[in-house]
Amino acid sequence: MGNDMASERDDLWHEADDHINHGRFDKTIEIYRYILVRYSDNNLANEYANAHLGEILLMLGQTDLAENHVRKALSYDPQNPRYHSLLGFVYYIRHEWENAVKEYKLALDREPWNREYLRALGEATFNSGDRKNGMEYLHKVAPLYPNNSGMLTELATAYLAVGDIQRARLFVVKAVKTNPEDVMAEAVLRKIQSFAKNTRQTKDRLTRAKLRTPYSPFFAKVYQFNVSLRGQANVWRVIEIKESQLLSSLHRAISQAFGRTAKHFYTFLANNAPCYIQDECSLPQDAGHIPVRYGGRMRIGNLNLQLGEKLLYLLLNDGEEFWHEAKVVGLRYEVPRAKYPRVMQGNDYSL
Repeated sequence: MGNDMASERDDLWHEADDHINHGRFDKTIEIYRYILVRYSDNNLANEYANAHLGEILLMLGQTDLAENHVRKALSYDPQNPRYHSLLGFVYYIRHEWENAVKEYKLALDREPWNREYLRALGEATFNSGDRKNGMEYLHKVAPLYPNNSGMLTELATAYLAVGDIQRARLFVVKAVKTNPEDVMAEAVLRKIQSFAKNTRQTKDRLTRAKLRTPYSPFFAKVYQFNVSLRGQANVWRVIEIKESQLLSSLHRAISQAFGRTAKHFYTFLANNAPCYIQDECSLPQDAGHIPVRYGGRMRIGNLNLQLGEKLLYLLLNDGEEFWHEAKVVGLRYEVPRAKYPRVMQGNDYSL
């Protein structure tokens, strides 16, 4: 009786394989379900039937049923790497990336040589948001798939996702050359070409706008500086000035705002470094041999200051040194309707 049952099981396995090879998945599912009922007391038959059912249901997109059968197979053999890989694929389809990574790692721990597990781990890791390690896995497995257009396309897609257009193009072009009939590679190549074209057009528009903006008579960039006395944070003024105006104009505005004369020695220092070494600055004509750019020649916009950056301003008034910090607290574009520079607000005018 035992031999007859074993022979019947073998016949059922062969019949199921034949149905799979011919795409008759419904017939295959019927056979495996019959085995689960007919041989319910046979652990090995139950394990294999559940594993095969899980794999077929995954192919049909029925992830909930597939997960149920794969877990039953794992209950018979918890260390089986193939079952962990199938469960990982269930999570992959659902975009449950962290769970997928966990299962693929379990599978790879038991079969470190398995390139399919490594490839799947790379894809799931990358999609989980860990792009650095995901990319490392993909590069590690790529040599195991020499001249494989699919592997090359996966690398191209990954580099496209992180914005590295040059490397993305390098891999996808190689993929297309390896297999000119690879539809996916062709699609990714077109996407990269379109992305690069749009990026170039955007840069061109921004460049043209940047060239037009600074000296347009209708549209100006206005800097707002918070100017304070060094060591006296409670003494400050807010001064606005257009980017096309000169440092000498800012000097006069600061001097007047603090109630001093603008006819004394002054200088500007950028980023706490003497301007005459590297940065733009202003000194009067009698500065002697020091190689500087004079305030009457240097425009505010040429300093390329950003929000939060500072200028140091030194004024020598009747032998006294007055150090100020001028911090950029506002930047905006507008059609200027007021006279600049101008003092917007301040405190402690009685110095």
